[in-house]
Amino acid sequence: MTARTQATAQSNPSSARTQAVTVSTPPFFDQPGADTWQARAHGLRQALQADAPMRDQAGGRPVAAQALLKGSGLLPALVPVHQGGGGAAVSSLLRAVRELARTDASVALLLGHHIAAVLGLAVHGSAQAQALLDATARQRWLSTHPLDTDLPTLGARRIGAGWLLDGQLHATAGLHAADRLLLSWPDVRGPRVTASLRLDHPGVGDPLLDDGFGLRQAGGGSLLLSAVQLGEPELLGPAVRPTSPRADLPALLQQAAQLEVFIGSAWGALEEGRAYTLTASRPWIHSGVERHEDDPWIQRRYGELALRVQAATELADRAGRAFDLAQAGGDDLEAATRDALAVQIATAHLEAAEAADAAGSGIFELMGARSATVANGYDRFWRDTRTLRLPQRTDARQRALGRWLLGGAVPLSTPATPTAVFAPPSP
Repeated sequence: MTARTQATAQSNPSSARTQAVTVSTPPFFDQPGADTWQARAHGLRQALQADAPMRDQAGGRPVAAQALLKGSGLLPALVPVHQGGGGAAVSSLLRAVRELARTDASVALLLGHHIAAVLGLAVHGSAQAQALLDATARQRWLSTHPLDTDLPTLGARRIGAGWLLDGQLHATAGLHAADRLLLSWPDVRGPRVTASLRLDHPGVGDPLLDDGFGLRQAGGGSLLLSAVQLGEPELLGPAVRPTSPRADLPALLQQAAQLEVFIGSAWGALEEGRAYTLTASRPWIHSGVERHEDDPWIQRRYGELALRVQAATELADRAGRAFDLAQAGGDDLEAATRDALAVQIATAHLEAAEAADAAGSGIFELMGARSATVANGYDRFWRDTRTLRLPQRTDARQRALGRWLLGGAVPLSTPATPTAVFAPPSP
């Protein structure tokens, strides 16, 4: 009996069927042995599953879950082997994000942002960035990065050989748990500046976490910077190949990780909804069946949801394989290969978000009214994915993909750069 089934049985002692039925999970849902990193994520997911609804309700910092994540070996997995890491393929870690999201989207998003930051260090390529990769492997650092360092909420100006930062940074994950914050900003005198910031650096305020209804333990919110002085220890120096197509891979990896959160959440909703349907749901009074699962409408709707989630999964897997090919190209990655990857990620992202919406909300009409309780916590799947999806304007993504199909630009996210916000060097 799964942890969810046990919890349901305890909360409904009058239901003899709930207590008596043991639900086995078919291979359609559960494939923990696909590769080493997915297997590790599966073990971590099992450790997180028992109290996932309670941690979701509590919000705040997931101290115990963060410790489990650090102990899983997943954080240094993308670091090359010769630097003490696991040398994992990107697709393997994307599947690990998916596996975690089947129980806890917040922890999955922490891992997704972290691997994007690690790839950002690898792509940057400077000696300082390589040293940070070494430290990430040795010390199991958890990293994250803001989404909008180019927006007018942040001001940066040169002071001698260093920089002075003031304003606010915003991120969707990690502000309460990260060891390092990887950020960058434009410089009117030359290429972008990149830095690695400790969250206990002087001038960095306490994170103001979002009071959202989803992703309650992801650590999204804002960070106030007050006269934060950055010098040689924090600055990574110039990127080795700042205009290479490979420089776009970290941003694409962040998008790919987010779509895996959608995919994993959809599978989690479907799996937990199925377990409840088989153990606790009662047939509708006019259905004419003795068992809820024998209702033809219930069967058809589960089939429809499973088909939709599986189709989105295939698109995500295809994007993961394309990412491995792009990553293997190294500094010789061609723009055409990067563009093809961007299209595949954009396509998979759209379908994954729709599948997560459909599964996260659709399971309730299949489980029945008694499933919709705070204690059960099944609503977290829908709340988490809606929270992640809302800032991303589905219609804009659809138009971008449509423009590409009609001969327009590739749907590659490129931040606006209001350079006026970033002051010239002081005299």
